[in-house]
Amino acid sequence: MTLPVLDKESYQYACSDWVLEAGRALQREGYLRSEPTGSYDEEFDTALRSFQSDRGIYEEDQVGPQTWTALGIEDPADGGYSEEPESSEMPVGQLSEDGQWQWDGTQWVPAESSQEPAQAPVLSEDGQWQWDGTQWIPAESSQPAAPAAPAAASAADPGLEVLAGGKRYIIFSDEVRSDGTISWRARNPGNIRSGEKYGAYPGKKANTKSAGSFAVFPDEQTGFEAIKAVLKGYGNITVVKAMNKYAPVGDGANDPDAYARKVAKDMGVSIETKVPDLDDDQMETFAEAIKKVEGWKEGTTYALDDPKLPAEVLKGIRGE
Repeated sequence: MTLPVLDKESYQYACSDWVLEAGRALQREGYLRSEPTGSYDEEFDTALRSFQSDRGIYEEDQVGPQTWTALGIEDPADGGYSEEPESSEMPVGQLSEDGQWQWDGTQWVPAESSQEPAQAPVLSEDGQWQWDGTQWIPAESSQPAAPAAPAAASAADPGLEVLAGGKRYIIFSDEVRSDGTISWRARNPGNIRSGEKYGAYPGKKANTKSAGSFAVFPDEQTGFEAIKAVLKGYGNITVVKAMNKYAPVGDGANDPDAYARKVAKDMGVSIETKVPDLDDDQMETFAEAIKKVEGWKEGTTYALDDPKLPAEVLKGIRGE
């Protein structure tokens, strides 16, 4: 099997080990500063374009032979990439090529050396006044301490994932979730990778050890409606083709043709029926089938003030 050509149109919504491996390679090169998701999303596209431009590669909207070679990924026939790519371990603290970004173990953050040092306040001789740039004001240290604010009723940063004691916790505005399947934990029944335009929390991801990262939705209904939006976004294609895009062969144990036959039977249509021709009830059935395919197993929920939560999670709830 030769290395595939990964075109943007085919892999923009699908999850693929090939795209995940290309993303990891771009991450190692310092171009992709977020966790690779396995889909040809906006972050991947931007990183790929920059990488190709810097190396004079002209493979528009795709990862082709020149790009694979430049990324250092060999053809399987020559003993290179396999169907199950090994995960790459990047040392914490490694800098990107431009020295402006640093790997913190999960993502790229601004390098410490690139941060502007904090400026000490200019105080009067008696230390009671401070210059704010236009006038003298009472120095902060001379002000009486403000009364402690009451405990927040909700999480400071909803959608935040915290790793504690080898377990992953996701903090929501009304509860904390852990264990269960990634789709349940992230309130993402369709296991959508890039979901911000469908209502997912901006910049928030639920991570896994081997399958990349997924969007985190504020509630299950929003995540469920996102499945329908993705299906409708495929355009005027058949039920079987839509299922092959959503759950492609080669991504885990997917059998999209069998899934399509089952859901078409449940909807009372043929697998060649066009997605735009499905009514609301049929789209509901289609989305439920995908939720089942992607796996939905409930785990453990906690109240935001549950003392059983690890200290790291409680700090995350408070925004510390």
